Amino acid sequence: MKNITFIIIILISLSQIQAQTLTLEEAMNKAVQHNYDLKNQALNIALSENDAAKTRTRRQPTVNANGDFRYNPILQTSVIPGDAFGQQNTEDQRIKFGTNFNVLFSIEGNYKILDPVYQTDIDINQAEANVQSATLRKNTAQVKLDAATAYYEILLQQTQVELANNRLRRAQDLLEVSKIRQELGAALPVDVQKSELDVQNAQALLTQAQNVLERARLNLARQMGIAYENSSKLQDNLLNINTDTVQIPIVNAAVIDLKPEILEAQQQLKINELQLQRENKLYLPSLSLYGNLSAQHLSNNLAVWDKWFPFAYLGAQVSVPLYDGGLKNRNKEGFQLQTQINQNNLSRLREELTYELQSATIDLKNAISQLQDAAQNLQNARAIQNIDQTRYQEGALLFADFRNTEFSLRESETNFLAASQNYLLAQLRWLNANGTL
Repeated sequence: MKNITFIIIILISLSQIQAQTLTLEEAMNKAVQHNYDLKNQALNIALSENDAAKTRTRRQPTVNANGDFRYNPILQTSVIPGDAFGQQNTEDQRIKFGTNFNVLFSIEGNYKILDPVYQTDIDINQAEANVQSATLRKNTAQVKLDAATAYYEILLQQTQVELANNRLRRAQDLLEVSKIRQELGAALPVDVQKSELDVQNAQALLTQAQNVLERARLNLARQMGIAYENSSKLQDNLLNINTDTVQIPIVNAAVIDLKPEILEAQQQLKINELQLQRENKLYLPSLSLYGNLSAQHLSNNLAVWDKWFPFAYLGAQVSVPLYDGGLKNRNKEGFQLQTQINQNNLSRLREELTYELQSATIDLKNAISQLQDAAQNLQNARAIQNIDQTRYQEGALLFADFRNTEFSLRESETNFLAASQNYLLAQLRWLNANGTL
């Protein structure tokens, strides 16, 4: 029974370890979810949508309720000429119109039935929202690129630690063999000293690799928004890359027009064109309807329960701009110049993105070739090292020759790591340039 319980505990522990591994896709998704700039950009999209909603309220009538209380302790005096009614030699008459108390309650409404710039403003709001969405896509791709770069840096350093452990193990094995051969008189004391130095160097290299790995893990944890202590082990391994299945990328220039940078620039161009249209429509007639319903109390004793007098009116108002001192032409010229700037920026951006894709494709092809060569060289170096290790243990190979074999293996490992890193980064750049990251 105790054995069964022990096995269950082991299986649970193994499942937890497996669950704590982190894939590249998970790392990028967590970085996107945590990034505060992307959160703010999502809020900018919401703000753009709110601006559009505010513009649409212009198609709704406005209704206001007003109240006014006025006390006139001294009424204004009006003078009527004595001959105002056709009577000569009559004195002027002084008359005070009004009451001491004046209370007014009113409801007034206004509805703009003809707004020449309304639809253009709606189109501008939509274009601005599209700009924010394209910016979010562009920034999201950059966050993914940064997270993937940090992820691959950990893979590189993990492999560096693994290789450093292998070097240390081989150096320790060589030291033991050298000591045995010295006791047998088949090796010189200096050979043992060289082996001890190799062990010390391998240990120093391992310590350095572990420190760099710790820093790389801290960088990825920061981007994902988690504590370093909670960071998981990566699921991938550089040494498991199957170089035979690596495929040469296929370039499709049509993807350039689908990239968020192009969509962002196109929407900026559209906004300027719409602003130019809006400037023309601002000088078209606008028509509004208005109305008022009021009740007024007039008395000298504030008897608000009596003496209320209602009145109402309806009207229409037409507004036609006639002269603005040439402001319209200046604004139109400004928008036209800005449109030309946007067109130039769009053309430049297409050229840059096309070059970036072509350049990334060339770099990736070269990286694949270098990786395949480095992998083959590493495989050959390992095979030679295994053979020479056996020959050295059997006394058929000199210590100096075996150290040369060991140095060749170390150089092959270093070259493979460099080729792996170059390939992974080239792959990231190509995916980003292709818009598929």
